[in-house]
Amino acid sequence: NLSVLQVKESEEFVTICEGTDYLGWSAPGSYSRTIESSDGCDSLIVTHLDFFPRKETSEEVSICFGESYQGWTESGNYERYLSTAEGCDSVVTTVLTVHSEVHPEVLVKGDTLVASEGYTTYQWYNGDGAIAGVTGREFVITQSGVYRLVVTDGNGCSGQSGLLGMTWSSGVSVADFGFDLKVYPNPNEGSFQVQISAPVSERFIMRVISPTGQVVAEQRMEVNREGSSERIHLSGLAKGLYLVTLSGTTHNAVRKVVVR
Repeated sequence: NLSVLQVKESEEFVTICEGTDYLGWSAPGSYSRTIESSDGCDSLIVTHLDFFPRKETSEEVSICFGESYQGWTESGNYERYLSTAEGCDSVVTTVLTVHSEVHPEVLVKGDTLVASEGYTTYQWYNGDGAIAGVTGREFVITQSGVYRLVVTDGNGCSGQSGLLGMTWSSGVSVADFGFDLKVYPNPNEGSFQVQISAPVSERFIMRVISPTGQVVAEQRMEVNREGSSERIHLSGLAKGLYLVTLSGTTHNAVRKVVVR
């Protein structure tokens, strides 16, 4: 007796990663192939092929000079390959910006340290660490020592100046050169008179410096032989020894004043 066996048909659903192939097929679709079954007859297999899409993402990252991101330390475009939950490639493109090094310049003018402009924060340090409350561009020292400045720019990056070895002028007198500078009453409770006369007319900047070197008052003055007098009111100041400094184009003077 003759028996005719039917062709066996089956189907499969296969999903692979984009960029790979299955039995030579590399595009989504339905494919047929015929193989020989165990009884010697044809067996038809229909394969429904699909792909997990290749995942591509991008990011923009900014870092400060001296920092690194994923081991990269220079500006540029970088790619890294990760693996998805399905085991397929995931490509992340990073646009990396490395900001310039922050290095503030400090100009020394006698007992005054003047930092370059353009930073969002300033903090002065001495050998004991950060000087409380001294967070401006200018800082007038009241004792000899080693100083430095730490700043932060608009990108949030920090940097510091070099070390500055400073010798204080002692606060008694810095080259009066004919000035008559009087501060009274002295001691006082934060309100006092500053009286100035000079042999020639000249414009000056008068500053009051706190015991920590912070400028707590600043005023421009026009001084001539007839003299000039200003009343200074500094309420809420801490007790201690303050300095009144007078700085002109050719003449300078310093006086101590005690706030009690």
